[in-house]
Amino acid sequence: MKMILPIKILFLSLVLTTEVNAQFVKAPGENISTNTLFVTIGAEPEIITSVGYLHRIGRQSGILNYQLGGSIKLAPIVISNGSWRANFIAVANWKMSEHWQNGIAGSIYIAHDHNREGRLTGTGFELRANPVYIGKRWSKGFDIGWQYTPFTHIKHSAEAKETFDDRYPNGVTGIQGPKDGWYKNAANRVGIGITGTTNVGNHSALQISFGSLFIIQKQGILLAFSHAQVPAYLELSYKRW
Repeated sequence: MKMILPIKILFLSLVLTTEVNAQFVKAPGENISTNTLFVTIGAEPEIITSVGYLHRIGRQSGILNYQLGGSIKLAPIVISNGSWRANFIAVANWKMSEHWQNGIAGSIYIAHDHNREGRLTGTGFELRANPVYIGKRWSKGFDIGWQYTPFTHIKHSAEAKETFDDRYPNGVTGIQGPKDGWYKNAANRVGIGITGTTNVGNHSALQISFGSLFIIQKQGILLAFSHAQVPAYLELSYKRW
C-alpha cells in the first residue's frame, strides 16, 4: 500500500546503519583480548546515545580474538516516545599484520518506536568492518557497515487511520484504512566512512567515526531519508577495558 511508504521512512530514522557503533577499532597499545565497556554519542542523522559491553570468549590468540556482548541505543530527543534499539553483538578481532587490524562485527537487533503513525517494532541484522592502521598515537582507517531490517510490525494510530476518512467520492469503494500487521523490507542501509582511535589513559580510549549513509531501494540508491535530513553520520565513542 502507498500509505506504508512514509511510515517506512519514519521507521528508518530509528534503525540506522550504524547500529552496531564503531567501538571495535583497536587503540594503540590496547589489549583486544579483554572485556570492554563502551558509551557512544552520535548523529545519524538523529541524535542517539548507546551503552554496551563486550566480553571475551574462547581461546585468545595473537591473530584472532573473539567477543560477545550487547548494547542499548536510545534517541534522547524522542525518548518520551519509547524509541530504543537492542543489539546482540559478536565481534572477531583479526590482526592482519604488524600494523593492520580489522574488527569485524555482526549483530541482531530489535528496534521500537512510537510516533504519530503508530507503534513500530522491527527486527534485523547488521554487519560492520573496521580495517585500520595502528600507529604510535592513533589507529585510523575505514568504517564500513550494512544494515537490513526484513520484518517490521506496525500498529497504526487513530490519527493515521483518520487520513482515509473522506478520501474517496461517494459511490467509490476504496481502501478502508492502513492495516496493522507485519511488513517486510522496512530498511536497507549502507554506511561508508573513516574512523580513528587514540588512548586517553592506560585502560581507555576515544574513537571518532564519520561518513555517508545510503538507502538502497528498488528505485535506486538514495542519499537521504528526506530533503530535510543530511545523508551522513557522526559518532564519538569512549571505551574502557
